[in-house]
Amino acid sequence: LDIDIQKNEPRVLEDEQAPNPTRWRGTELTVTVGGAWRAYKARIVAYLRQLAIITPYATLALDFKGSGGTKRDVALRFERRTTKVPPMPRTTGYHPSAVNELLLEQLLRKTTASTLVQFLSKSGALSSVSAALAKRVVAECGKGFRADDDPIDVADDRKKLQRLARLLREVSIFPPPTGDCLSPVGEYNLRLGVEKEVRPDYVATCASAPRVHDGHAFVVEAAVSVGGAGASDEAGLQVFRFANRIPLLFEGGADVRGPARASSARMIGAPRRGDG
Repeated sequence: LDIDIQKNEPRVLEDEQAPNPTRWRGTELTVTVGGAWRAYKARIVAYLRQLAIITPYATLALDFKGSGGTKRDVALRFERRTTKVPPMPRTTGYHPSAVNELLLEQLLRKTTASTLVQFLSKSGALSSVSAALAKRVVAECGKGFRADDDPIDVADDRKKLQRLARLLREVSIFPPPTGDCLSPVGEYNLRLGVEKEVRPDYVATCASAPRVHDGHAFVVEAAVSVGGAGASDEAGLQVFRFANRIPLLFEGGADVRGPARASSARMIGAPRRGDG
């Protein structure tokens, strides 16, 4: 995989058209990796299952060929349940609190804005910065800074660059990101994913509002199920957590699972694991 991280675009190394007599439509991604299959087989399968839950609009397949004969082969297929896909994310600028010195220098050199205030508020390089906030930032930068400074001159002046980068990261005057750059799967699709893969007796879903950590926007989506495939504790509880549609696999006991385990599943009218 070759990606231009500056433009967030793939570098296409080879492009060819293949025959398509069945008129198949979709996207197929093939990746070859190396690893200790015996040691991590269960974790790989568990991760794919999580992906199948958070992407119920896609069909996922795993085809592993063992070196010791067909007995070690593994073929898994996770069928899609819906055709409803999440909304497309929008391109947004960097939140000021996520900008470091190197990134800021790159943005200053690439901008077409003619003044520092325009770069901060209107160039699209940064988000959550109004014209009034941009003027306030320039004023708080102190001596040597002017609203009409050329962005290239600021990039060439190491002290100015360091001062501006530090101020953008440290001040708390900027509103948080709007979350337009995110594409959450939504509670409807998440419920379908859990029902498709787990077939539980009960399922509840929840999605947070957009939050920000170090200037990066994120949405957490979670589901709790009772009963069904894969339930391992007495209450039959399973918790599925995703941040920006990425499965959160570790420290599951630090959230709702611990307190919920202490409550009897019968309190919500659901049978415990092992009940007839």
